[in-house]
This record gives sequence, structure tokens and C-alpha cells, in this order.
Amino acid sequence: MPHVPISKPEPKGPDSSPYHRPNIGFTRSVKLVFSIAALLFPAVAFGNEVCEYAGQTDYSGLASVRAEIWTARNETEILVTLRFTATVWIIFKVEYLAEETSRWRNDELRSVALNTRYLVNRRIIRQQWDYFDREKDGFAAYRVQGKNGDDFRRRYPAFSRYWSPSTFGQPWLQEYSSAYPERRPDLDLKDQAIPPGLRPPLAFAFYWIRSLRPFAQTVPLFLPGNKRQPRLDLSLPPPQREPGQRQLWHVSVRLESLSVHPESN
Repeated sequence: MPHVPISKPEPKGPDSSPYHRPNIGFTRSVKLVFSIAALLFPAVAFGNEVCEYAGQTDYSGLASVRAEIWTARNETEILVTLRFTATVWIIFKVEYLAEETSRWRNDELRSVALNTRYLVNRRIIRQQWDYFDREKDGFAAYRVQGKNGDDFRRRYPAFSRYWSPSTFGQPWLQEYSSAYPERRPDLDLKDQAIPPGLRPPLAFAFYWIRSLRPFAQTVPLFLPGNKRQPRLDLSLPPPQREPGQRQLWHVSVRLESLSVHPESN
């Protein structure tokens, strides 16, 4: 069992917050995240702030993102909540909900907690609650997941109220241990694969992107829950300069699981 901090309903700083991941897959969320981040780059915040974003995608898609950042002394906590809906082949309404909460000490990633929910026509396809805790050998992974409500309630009775999609966005880490999450070594990120500057995707797109310098560089991303490729080195070309001193990055993202498909941008 991981040692996880206790969350409070109304977080005020790094010692009291909810914990919360982006599959449509992770691949579509990567494309969406970086598209929004590039368009809205000037508004990304530093400090104890709340930022909200909205955008449109293909398939009549609507995306909304809320980023909350707390800093105190050498501690930082970043909570990003993403809601995405789209209509595929006219009759299938897809909903993708993702939360990612990361904690940092001296700008070093210490933990990531994620909740992802995938629904089609309001029918639950998959829901997951993941926690990645940094230990001496790397990030140790834990998971609670379900595809069927009855089975979920049987396996996780003390955690079962979170099965309802209406609970998305509510703090859940304070009750995570009561679910006895499954230890998942197959999802670990080993220490030898952890370079300096490692970022999870949503925290990078809606906070750390602000620290990028205007030249070509490589950013190591942690892809939590991705068994085949838990890390991605993101190659960033020099940005384009736009009126008003804005900088726009066009980023190509290639995952091993998309090897037969074109890159996302």
C-alpha cells in the first residue's frame, strides 16, 4: 500500500489537496492537450492561481480544462481537470474525463495521482484511479479500476461511491487506501528511466510549458499507466513568434502504440 497524504475538501495549499490522469485513448488527449497549450500559452499561470481554458476539436468536440496551482516554500502542487466530449459517426457521444494531480519538491516530481473516465452514450466503458509514488527505485504504481458497477462495488466496497461519474472532480485520495489498490509493478517507472526535468503531460502543458526557452529542446514526459511506453522524449522545435510576443510550438508526438498511424501534432 502506498503512503498517500490525506486530502481536504477545500484545498488551500500543497499540504491539503485532492489527487487525481489522461486513452479515445491517451493519444487523443496528448493531441488535445498540446493543441490547447500552444494556443493559450500566454495565459498559463505561475503561483497560487486558477486558470480555465476552453476549445473545440474535430467531431464537434468540446474541451474544457481547469488548472489549479499551489506553491509554498519549495513545494508545488498542480491539479489539472480535463473534460472532453465529441460525437463520432453521428450517433456515438464520447466523453473523456481526466484528472492529474502532481506534487513536486524543489521542482522534482514526487508523486502523480490520476483519475480517468471514458463513457460512450453515457455508458461507462472504463474508469481508473492510479497513484504513482516516488521511491528510491523510481515510481511505484498502484491502481483501482472497473468496467462494471456491480463488480466494482463488490471489489471496493469502501471506495464504491466514486463509481458514479457524478463524483468526478471530488477528492478521493483520502479514501484510496481503503480500496486496497492493486500494486502494479508493470506500470512502474524505474529509476534508471527518470531523467532530470521529468513532467507528466497535463502539468507540463498547463504549467511547466511556461518555463520553456525559445529554442529547440527535448522534454521528458512521464506517461502514467502506459505499459508499453511509460516515458516519451518530446522533441520541441524552435517556436514561431507571433504578434504580441507570443510563441507558438508545433509539436509532433509519436507513441509506439501509434506506430502505424500518422503523428499527432
